[in-house]
Amino acid sequence: MHILIWLTCLLGACTASQNRTLGEQRPAIAIVGANVAPMTTNSAVLPDSTVIIAGEIITAIGPRATTRIPAGATVIDARGKWLLPGLADMHVHLEHIEDPRILQLFVAKGVTTVRNMDGRPFILDWRERVASGALIGPTIITAGPILDGDPPLRPENLAVADERSAAVQARAQIAAGYDFLKVYDNLSAAAYRTLLSEAQANGLTLTGHVPRSINLGEALTSQGIEHVTSFGRWLETDDSPVRGRFHWSKLYLAQPIDRSRMAGLAQRVADEKTSVTPTMVVAERGLGSVEQQAGWLSEPEMHRLPAFVLEEWQRQTRGMAARLEPEDWAIVEQGRENRRLLLGALRKAGARIMAGTDTPSPYLVPGASLHHELAAFVDAGFTPGEAIAAATREAAVAVGQAGQWGTIVPGARADLMLVRNNPLVDLGNLRTIEGVMLRGAWLDAAARRTMTQAFASGH
Repeated sequence: MHILIWLTCLLGACTASQNRTLGEQRPAIAIVGANVAPMTTNSAVLPDSTVIIAGEIITAIGPRATTRIPAGATVIDARGKWLLPGLADMHVHLEHIEDPRILQLFVAKGVTTVRNMDGRPFILDWRERVASGALIGPTIITAGPILDGDPPLRPENLAVADERSAAVQARAQIAAGYDFLKVYDNLSAAAYRTLLSEAQANGLTLTGHVPRSINLGEALTSQGIEHVTSFGRWLETDDSPVRGRFHWSKLYLAQPIDRSRMAGLAQRVADEKTSVTPTMVVAERGLGSVEQQAGWLSEPEMHRLPAFVLEEWQRQTRGMAARLEPEDWAIVEQGRENRRLLLGALRKAGARIMAGTDTPSPYLVPGASLHHELAAFVDAGFTPGEAIAAATREAAVAVGQAGQWGTIVPGARADLMLVRNNPLVDLGNLRTIEGVMLRGAWLDAAARRTMTQAFASGH
């Protein structure tokens, strides 16, 4: 049974026509009476409005009183509720769990697009199966395998020794069909420049960590920079005792920082129109006390994961937490404030910022972790609307797909989420999900609950 038909049956709406073929058009859907937040630039909320969806595409938006509902359309009563574009998590690592049911955890929390940062052939397969409707999951945008120096910082990264090997690796990833290139810390400057040139020549973008071999100006020529912690070397004080060498504090932007440099750096990022994916929650939850970790483990979304995942997270994090002294925890707190202030400076400068989580890093559940990330944006000074824009409109703009998704406009993909209460005044209301629309297929609470239970149980 085609997945879109399966979804209809799951919601109790099967009819004698359930055996229709894959290519046959589904009835239109009308979401009626919603407060529509289009999330276009300077857009106002459209109260008491109707949105018409045909197939996977939004075809019309207008006042409920005057918008014609097509004959035979499925009607979803959304009166008094809030309709937004589906969310995008723009920094995920799907390679860590080779079970495609993990994709359903994203959808259940309103995440309808993900950008995967370390590609594998099976993720290319997932991407195509999701696009065809053969697999439930968010639309996948994926890098190829991470391109690193020789030796690579991590053994699973690809070693790129020089310009020649950089060209070979880039062309191989382009030929395989990956969407963009991701670079890492140990790349030489010459290899980095070759990768950037190959990407640009083939219409691809390049993003990732900032190689140690390049300066800020070169870094800002790429399409994007991942993690606010990547800016640490340009903010570190001249007299820092860990300057010029590795120290664990640098993983959290917790080294001595000259905060007066933040505004100037942020302005350079904004002027170059380089996209930044801050990944605030991965640093927040990468290092916590035993008590903090116990609190994270008690969160309801943790029950959506198999036990072996939670056990591995604890194995990764508890040893380091046990080794830290009281003065080290003061450094951890300093890093948290540094990250918050830098994100606020980037916002104030008008930098292009999109939301991503680094899930499934420890204590970051796919889907749910994006809501935590957006809360960190608000803590750094974003309005709720600005935070949501970073996970919708701004994400689509950053990857060159503005108008295709991330906004509620005619012609956009019908990736939507319906929530009970206004998330533009209280970001917490983004969690009051009534339903999610995934490429034109409607998922109510029962459908989303079934999806998450299947992954947690292993069935």
